[in-house]
Amino acid sequence: MIRRFSLTDLKRVVEIDQQSFKVPHDEWVFRYYYFLNPKNFFVYEADQQVVGFVLFEREGHLLYLAVDALYRRRGIGRRLVAEARKHLKKGTHPWAEVRRSNLAAQRFYQSLGFVRERVIPNYYGNEDAYIMVTSQKVRNSG
Repeated sequence: MIRRFSLTDLKRVVEIDQQSFKVPHDEWVFRYYYFLNPKNFFVYEADQQVVGFVLFEREGHLLYLAVDALYRRRGIGRRLVAEARKHLKKGTHPWAEVRRSNLAAQRFYQSLGFVRERVIPNYYGNEDAYIMVTSQKVRNSG
């Protein structure tokens, strides 16, 4: 089940983030984006717990997407991206940054029709980022 994030989900979102990223984000990052625009933060629930989340900007930027390791490869990430796309502004091109070393994330986005558009050198300090974008414009009214 996908639903909007609430602050009661924060602990679990931080746990998933910590297991998912080489450099995890502090709790305040999620609080900041939630208070900035709570309509752009969704979680996925399974087995009565949060097992994934997506945080995005309406202009197309997929800021954070992560799924608990025990629940990966079940289509949860795809469903979260699809939900985010429903809320993007019409005519935008969804995009995300991905670490050069994160081959699993690159393959995931490629499976959704994203391609590497460009490289940002040292985006993650000592590692480049690929900007991955889809040419498929958002059609809903967002």
